[in-house]
Amino acid sequence: MESHELLSQCFKKQGVKHCATELGLSAPLLYKWCEPNKSTDDSGAVNPLDRVAQIVRLTGDHSPIDWLCGQAGGVFVADTSSNKSTLPNMIQQTHKILKEFSDLIDVISVGMTDDGKIDRQESNRIRDEWQQMKTIVESFVMACEKGVYGAK
Repeated sequence: MESHELLSQCFKKQGVKHCATELGLSAPLLYKWCEPNKSTDDSGAVNPLDRVAQIVRLTGDHSPIDWLCGQAGGVFVADTSSNKSTLPNMIQQTHKILKEFSDLIDVISVGMTDDGKIDRQESNRIRDEWQQMKTIVESFVMACEKGVYGAK
């Protein structure tokens, strides 16, 4: 599905005019986002989804997508199993999982041993470590499900 098609579906649920009002934008702009924009001949405008995709392609940094996933209550997990040549072997991957878990425990331990409480800054570090660990473990599970670590 193309980004403009996805936005069109999303806006249909509440209505373009309602969404435009809530976003503080014009309805014609939202309608433009719902049209194709592959060339200068197309009438659509580059929409926010395409902009985020461009930022990720330009920077090679998935953090904008991870941030969006977090806003939706989830976490971004790259599908690394499709490129078997760069995928770490099972032992390396399990060591990485254990290291991430150890890092998480370390952050929690430091937070508790200094004053017996977890403050906001420590909570943020715990969240960061947890997000990293979830991503690595999910990537590993996806690779296992696809048979990447199966017998040769």
